Amino acid sequence: MRRLLPAIRVLGLALIAAVPLANAQNNYEIQVYGAETVAPRTTMLELHSNFTADGQRNVVDGVEPTNHAEHEIIEITQGIWGDLQSCHARVEE
Repeated sequence: MRRLLPAIRVLGLALIAAVPLANAQNNYEIQVYGAETVAPRTTMLELHSNFTADGQRNVVDGVEPTNHAEHEIIEITQGIWGDLQSCHARVEE
């Protein structure tokens, strides 16, 4: 296991470097919160639903209007081993 750690670190840094920077398009945010990690060989599926009943109706400083906006985020988390897990999310507007 110890022999794999340098290779995993290099792979992780390469993946981070390969991801282009993204700009936010609206005022919704993805929350980062403390939680237990998913157990190895276990998959967790979450659905986050947001609806703005009374929001901004105009574009303000490049931020899109939020009035009656609905956002769905599907999050799939896979436990790999120990405290290592992989998470993928898809945003639907």
